[in-house]
Amino acid sequence: MFRQSMSIAKSLVLGTTLAFSLIGCTADTGSDEGPIVPDGVQNQRVTAADVEKLGGESLKLALRDDVVYYFDYRKPIDFAKIEMSAGSTTFTMEAHIQNLQQFDYESNVPVDLTDSPDNQFRISSDPANFGVLNAEELEVLKETGYFYKEISKNEAKAQTTGENCIYATCEHCGPPPGATSCNWSPQSPCVCTYELHEWCD
Repeated sequence: MFRQSMSIAKSLVLGTTLAFSLIGCTADTGSDEGPIVPDGVQNQRVTAADVEKLGGESLKLALRDDVVYYFDYRKPIDFAKIEMSAGSTTFTMEAHIQNLQQFDYESNVPVDLTDSPDNQFRISSDPANFGVLNAEELEVLKETGYFYKEISKNEAKAQTTGENCIYATCEHCGPPPGATSCNWSPQSPCVCTYELHEWCD
């Protein structure tokens, strides 16, 4: 079952120092501390209409510590036409999505940013901006590059057709496509992604 594989993954992750390029999901640490919610964070919604109104031009976005880009793809977005800069690196959202899809998740369900039950995902350079993880969880995320947190069906607000479903938030942080490392500085920011997952038997 998925829960068992997540517990095994957590044990392996916490016992080993991993590079930021790792991307996946690990289990909740069980801390009672509340999530960190920074002040002054701006949320910028990105939709298909924002891309379409530019015609053949790319929509250019810059990764910043105080901004969360919220990609709402209830109407499909052409992610190849969204160009994001992170420090000195520039990449398309299509490349970022493919990087997450191609990672070896072993026995865990692969991440697909275009298949979230709420039809959205979020991007920022600071994982605290998502307001989901507490200080302890953020430390694990920054050490390993990923953190999985199971939530209830009511919190997920997801439609399901299966039974024995697991709902979770999953945060990923790592170097942008085209870079081999990141160090959380403005010159070499990590790209952090937040999305809702749903797995059913």
